[in-house]
Amino acid sequence: MKVNTTRFLIIGLILLFIALTLFWGWKFLFPLIEKEPTPTLTRTPRSPTPTITPTATPTSSPTWTPLPSITPSPTLTPSPTSTFTLTPPPPTLTPAYPPEAKANYQLHPWSPQHANNLIYLMGAYPDTLSTATRKEYFEAYYFAYLAQEESVLRFPDFAAQKLWPWHKAYNLARLSSPLAASEYATLLSQALQQELTDPASLETWIQSQDPRLSLSVYDSQGFDDFNQILRLESVGGSATLWLTETETGFQVSPLSSDFDFSQPPRISYLWSDFTQDGKPELIIVNNAMPSEAIPLPHVFDISGDRPQALNFAPNHELTMGLGHATRWETKLPGERPVLEVSSSVYPPCPLRITHRYQWNGAWIEEIQTAYDVNPSPGLEYYCQQVVDHAVQAWGLDAVISIMEDLLPEWPPETTSTGQAYPPEEKDAWRFRLGIYHAQKGNHLKAEEYLSKVINEPSVSNSPWIEASQEFMRVVDNPEERYRVCTQTSFCDPRRSLQNWVESKSAWSFTELLSELYLSPVTVLESGRHDFNDDGRPEGWSIIQHNPAMKPEFWIFAFQSGKPYALFVDTFESNRPVLTHYVTQSGSPLIWLNRQISFSMESLPWGGFFIQTYAPSYFYADYTGQNVHDAYLALFNGFSPLKVRDDLLNLQRSFYLTCLNAFECGNFSYALGLAYELAGQKERARDTYYEIWEEYPDSPFALMARLKIDPGTIVTPTFTPSLTPTRTPTPSATPTLTPSPTQTPYPSLTLTATPTTGSAQTPPTPTEDPYP
Repeated sequence: MKVNTTRFLIIGLILLFIALTLFWGWKFLFPLIEKEPTPTLTRTPRSPTPTITPTATPTSSPTWTPLPSITPSPTLTPSPTSTFTLTPPPPTLTPAYPPEAKANYQLHPWSPQHANNLIYLMGAYPDTLSTATRKEYFEAYYFAYLAQEESVLRFPDFAAQKLWPWHKAYNLARLSSPLAASEYATLLSQALQQELTDPASLETWIQSQDPRLSLSVYDSQGFDDFNQILRLESVGGSATLWLTETETGFQVSPLSSDFDFSQPPRISYLWSDFTQDGKPELIIVNNAMPSEAIPLPHVFDISGDRPQALNFAPNHELTMGLGHATRWETKLPGERPVLEVSSSVYPPCPLRITHRYQWNGAWIEEIQTAYDVNPSPGLEYYCQQVVDHAVQAWGLDAVISIMEDLLPEWPPETTSTGQAYPPEEKDAWRFRLGIYHAQKGNHLKAEEYLSKVINEPSVSNSPWIEASQEFMRVVDNPEERYRVCTQTSFCDPRRSLQNWVESKSAWSFTELLSELYLSPVTVLESGRHDFNDDGRPEGWSIIQHNPAMKPEFWIFAFQSGKPYALFVDTFESNRPVLTHYVTQSGSPLIWLNRQISFSMESLPWGGFFIQTYAPSYFYADYTGQNVHDAYLALFNGFSPLKVRDDLLNLQRSFYLTCLNAFECGNFSYALGLAYELAGQKERARDTYYEIWEEYPDSPFALMARLKIDPGTIVTPTFTPSLTPTRTPTPSATPTLTPSPTQTPYPSLTLTATPTTGSAQTPPTPTEDPYP
């Protein structure tokens, strides 16, 4: 009985504990939950992350890879309500094959509302992609740009109300198109001339048109009339414009378009009276310096009615290949102003590189270059890497200057690995300097360094004594110097061959070739080809400097009895395959062995140079440029019948290239639009249907589909979801360089990631699109 009483007591205590827990839990815990702020998902602003990309060479239209995760990280912020506030997912359609036969579709009458729908969907398209690099993400705005261009053409009044021209210009900026600055200049000129705004209110007015833009105004220097520099800035760069007041009113001219949403430029301005006309020129500098090269600034003479560009000398580049901190500035060291750029390179072996420029009446030419090396004590061995890089990237002037500065204290006590240098290392350094001076034509300096090795070696048995003696015997003989060079360390046989050829006096390739065959040069094959279309064929040869080196393709050109030897590329075979193209601008382009494209260009002061381009398929470039020109012709009001005929002629020619869904869709949509604007409804229907049927996963299929199956104009409804919209994920994936022609379209091919499903009715927003 006592046991039962104890058991009941324990059970009672347990029930009492449960009751108290439920009571106090209801009393205290649940009110706390009701009062707890509920987090909401807010979109984190996209911040442009710089990526390394290569630019302006002709390339093929490479294949678009699936475009990166465009997924912004949601951030949690307190909310006074107990409901989630969600950003609706971007509008899209599931890719699908046409559910009905072509005869059941007709070209639908196009209205501003349908255009609004198309712009809205294509503007949201980049956010629907599952994978994309940052660069590819912004290139996907090409489709919104096309939709906006067409809509501005067909419904100009409605377009102005919806601010489509401003959104179109912003998409051109996203595409890094040079046309972006021209678009903004046109919009501002129209607004000022129509008195929609005035210079004093311009900043506020621009914000009302596109809040993504800000305006900075800079006064001009040295001008009496009203002139201002306008800089329209966005998160992806800026456009520099020139505002002037003329007899007919205000005029805005484009100066430079500096947009790159993947690696935004940082622009600053300098002034200098380069032309010495009493009015300074404007210099536009990009301070966002990639490691590969220093971007040359834009220089403008703005003293006349229209800005005039002052160009740098042809074939001038500032190659770096190393990380650097660079600064442009103007100076007046004498009677004439100079533009100076100085770069600090490679901190382990600090090097300062300075280039100075002046205007010579025709172009901006380099007048002086200096290389000042200042090695850190105890780290001198790192300078070896700078010297080796200078040989490959900066040329003999640079390497000679750096090595001569280092020579008094060379070699250091140890190498970078802690090992002692060979006792003859100083002789090797002097031998290299002798070689480099000889190849530069500085024979006295070459003999001076070689004599030091011969007569005052670091050690009596230095292996560089014999090499110096042999090279000393041929310093003044270009032909023999080439022969020795092919078997000598640190000697570049290409430069020695050029020295030998340019020392000759020959008026024809036949005359030069006979000497080549009698010389130490090994000629494997020769022929003739008119590389620059001047009616006078140049000679070419396959040359192998020694059995250990690959054969090389060389061109031999002639000018006023002087031959020039031009190295093009190395390759494996002895017989080259030369494919000769003529670009749309009429310039010749050569494709060598289907591995490199190049052109032979003339220098205005005499001589030639080879301009090489990234791997490219010419017909793809040609097709892309023609399609681009067709779109521009249509959007600028030219005859759609003429555009249609041009595209049909391209289609019937062997030039048309359709290698992927983007290239094929881009061409076909341009042809369909030409048919549509020309009033040929059935042909437009047929073309749009074929795009939908052949490339259902392509954005062009969605655009074509809406032309023949636009659905009902409805307000899209969204199901709340915790999945945020996507933001681009930066990636260092290598990409091919865009085409040399300035086009607003991407040269990649896009493949949509959703799987093909059944057709659905496309939604159309009632709110304004803002792509």
